[in-house]
Amino acid sequence: MNTVCFLSLVFLGPAYSQTLYASKNPVPVGSNVTLSVQGVVTTGAWIFNNSMIVMMYPGNHIISTNWKDKVTLNLTSNQTSLTINSLWLQDSGEYVLQDLEEPISNVTLKAQATDLVELNDSAVFTCSASSGTSVSYAWLNGSSVITGSESAQLSDGGAKLTIVVTRYDQGPFSCNMSNGISHEVSSLVYLKISYGPSNAMMTLLPMKLAYRTGDNITLSCSADSSPAARIWWMFDGMDLDKTGPQLHLQNVTESNSGNYTCMLHNNVTSRFTHKMITVEAPKKEAVEGQLYTLTCNVTGPPDLLTVDLNWFKNGHWLQVDNQTTFFTDHKNIINSENNRGVLLDLLLLVGPETPVITGPEFAEIGTTAHFNCSANSYPPSTFTWWFNGSEVANSSMLTTAPLSFNMSGAYTCVAHNDVTGGNRSTTVVLTVVGKSDNNSTVPSYGALLLSVFALSLTTFLHGGGLPA
Repeated sequence: MNTVCFLSLVFLGPAYSQTLYASKNPVPVGSNVTLSVQGVVTTGAWIFNNSMIVMMYPGNHIISTNWKDKVTLNLTSNQTSLTINSLWLQDSGEYVLQDLEEPISNVTLKAQATDLVELNDSAVFTCSASSGTSVSYAWLNGSSVITGSESAQLSDGGAKLTIVVTRYDQGPFSCNMSNGISHEVSSLVYLKISYGPSNAMMTLLPMKLAYRTGDNITLSCSADSSPAARIWWMFDGMDLDKTGPQLHLQNVTESNSGNYTCMLHNNVTSRFTHKMITVEAPKKEAVEGQLYTLTCNVTGPPDLLTVDLNWFKNGHWLQVDNQTTFFTDHKNIINSENNRGVLLDLLLLVGPETPVITGPEFAEIGTTAHFNCSANSYPPSTFTWWFNGSEVANSSMLTTAPLSFNMSGAYTCVAHNDVTGGNRSTTVVLTVVGKSDNNSTVPSYGALLLSVFALSLTTFLHGGGLPA
């Protein structure tokens, strides 16, 4: 009967959940056996029944004198093993591989490249240390923890991070290495991400519903882009030979109506975008209360002596009355086609008409009063409120501060039409009254007497500003 050795195998390592294996167990006396574990143990010891066999440290190892001619240590890229030759019966017992952790030092974070283009490029980071064993890795973008995902991949045991970059991945990036006895954070790495242009916007200043001939208009164009995009302008598909974020239109006429396009190009990302806005020619404008002339030009053969011209409004034949007069000039008649008409839209600019104010005539001290002003106008009017010669609001709504007695008086609303240039105003008189004992608002005799003689609603028609 062959004599055999029985081996008890133990692996001790806080960072591993590993198992120590024997090439055979039990082992016949006189034969060899190899003990191994997956992974490289660079700092640690092989121990037999509490006695040292081999001491390992980075780059070298020491074999105990009693075992020098009996064991062989093997370290490969993915395995640590110890071969024991010619076992004796007394070699039966407990074999332990103790993995000792080495403190981490000099953590370094490197990026393969730092100048990248959004969605085109990937950032590749590598985290390393000059010393340290059984390490784990944590990655940060600013204060946000990076975990493995579709856009962020971890490899090499967590030491390598790959990210498909967006404009929000500029960093700072850092790597935190740790083991059971130490941890250390790398220095910060920033990325320069080129992106865009995207989210193009165009605005007109001043913003109006209608512009007069001779007005100045500024078109502004912007987009999200890094580096800043080059901008140039086109009108109805033609290059205007104008560059920069703004296009200034001076002394505009109807010929300035059309499609304006700002083109944007980022010379790093090689991407383009554009934004178009259409400035439409308004309908023919006529100001309420002013004369307006429509001209119909007719062409025909030179021998044509008479022409019947008929005017229609909304499909109804116009005749001469106290509002309409016709003039005919036959001097320029050439090359006519019969029974042809021309349709012309006429835009009537109105107002403002006399404003209407809604709101209280009496209000209790300490409360607030609310007034609303409206006026028929096209284009819509702007509004200002005045009290004691001072402007107190610049919208159709007026809400007073908590009322005091000296806030009694005339509040005037002025409506102004930017296009017609017209101004009209209306005034309401507010009387501030004291509080009664039963919490109801009862004007005093003096207040009632004042309200009898006060003009509660006064309408002014004037060319601009408040009446003298």
